[in-house]
Amino acid sequence: MLWRLIAATPQVEHLVFSLSGAGVLSQRMRDAGATLLGDDTTGLRSLRALRRSVLERRPDVIQGWMYHGNMAALLARSAAPGAAMYWNVRQSLTHKRFTKPATRALVRLQALCSRAPAGIIYNAASAARDHEAVGFSRRSRVIIPNGFDVDLFAPDPAARRAVRAALKLGDDRLAIGLIARFDPWKNHAGFFLMAKRIATLHPRATFVLAGKGIDDGNEELAAMVDGAGLRDRVVLLGDRRDVAELNVALDIACNVSHGEGFPNAVGEAMACATPCVVTPVGASAELVGDDGAIARSTAPADLVDAVDAVARLPDAERRALGARARRRILDHFSIDAVAQRYLALYATAGSGAGAG
Repeated sequence: MLWRLIAATPQVEHLVFSLSGAGVLSQRMRDAGATLLGDDTTGLRSLRALRRSVLERRPDVIQGWMYHGNMAALLARSAAPGAAMYWNVRQSLTHKRFTKPATRALVRLQALCSRAPAGIIYNAASAARDHEAVGFSRRSRVIIPNGFDVDLFAPDPAARRAVRAALKLGDDRLAIGLIARFDPWKNHAGFFLMAKRIATLHPRATFVLAGKGIDDGNEELAAMVDGAGLRDRVVLLGDRRDVAELNVALDIACNVSHGEGFPNAVGEAMACATPCVVTPVGASAELVGDDGAIARSTAPADLVDAVDAVARLPDAERRALGARARRRILDHFSIDAVAQRYLALYATAGSGAGAG
């Protein structure tokens, strides 16, 4: 989302400081026009480098991005007391058992400091409620949803044919996908329990998965596949950058997470006119609305009911559902509209949307 925001606001001088060094999106951010700082530092050295950068650059706005970035923004503000400082929270706290103890401690610490930022930007009202329940300041709440590049994520018949050919998915196959990193939050165990039943109900179904850790070398994942008896009906693609092309190749996209803030994977699939099945967590239901299927819970039986309802639709009706999903993204969640909301917020800082 940060990368998309940078690309959509060329009128802003973006200085992005990474606390953990260079990452997979570093070059994309540079290509979008950002200046990247801190690529060669980590740990305490990165915090010292951040302070030096702020002293040198004198930004108008300091924007923290996610928990560690928020605390760094708080520290950095001492070097630019005239700057407006904002936090950005990108997740809910629905299932604390899936959150690391160190992260829970960081959340508690931020709650104590949460009156300091000029605003706390949440990507979903559910995320705001979760954090305010553990002590985050209510007066600082700002809700700005994720936005999506509707030109990059768009229907593409040629890409659909090419990807399905590469994956050996004939026109008769029903491709049901899950694009998510391997993480307990993402509920791959529940997905495969659902897939086992769906495979029986729909003999045409093939299950296509991508994301970090989604490959044959993941023994825990392999055990889930084998336990469901789906070795010959599952495609594991690993971490992929061609997410738009993968989405257009799917017939149904799933998000079966135990918890979400505002799920990028769902919005990207919807923008590609791929019907989505989601669990009722975070902003998933708000994003999908009536233009997809919302499972009653993350329980496998409820996932089966939701996926089955979409899988049973005639092909033309399923495509029409996907078209309505794309229209919903165009009308409410395009990156251009969302970027304007960030710019309007930053403009209230007094000196406009300058470097930040």
